[in-house]
Amino acid sequence: MTTPNTVSQCERATRRKSFAKMTQEEETRDESVEEMVVKGLCDIGRTADGLKQSFLTIDISGFGLDTVAPISKYQHLQRLKLAQNKLSTLNSLGNLNNVVYIDASDNELTGKRTTRPFRDNGIGRHD
Repeated sequence: MTTPNTVSQCERATRRKSFAKMTQEEETRDESVEEMVVKGLCDIGRTADGLKQSFLTIDISGFGLDTVAPISKYQHLQRLKLAQNKLSTLNSLGNLNNVVYIDASDNELTGKRTTRPFRDNGIGRHD
């Protein structure tokens, strides 16, 4: 016969394993998003200020991504090809001030159609 304490301990152990598995899956997912972003970097050239060489384009079209947050650390990107993903927002790209082209077609975007860099430099304005 199973005592209430035994069942409770089994449930706790199962929950711990389940939580550990979820955490591991999230970490794996985050790593794979970063890896996909790195694979999409291309077109090395001079930065907008002309002082450095950097990746200027990212093409992660069709990767099935639901976030573009890892892209925000590549400050010198000028062209973003983000089509055919599962993106619902581009808010995390607000600090990319050198963007002159973006293709975010065939995503699940909601809300405003422009992000801060486009509003600041006049590109992509929907007035």
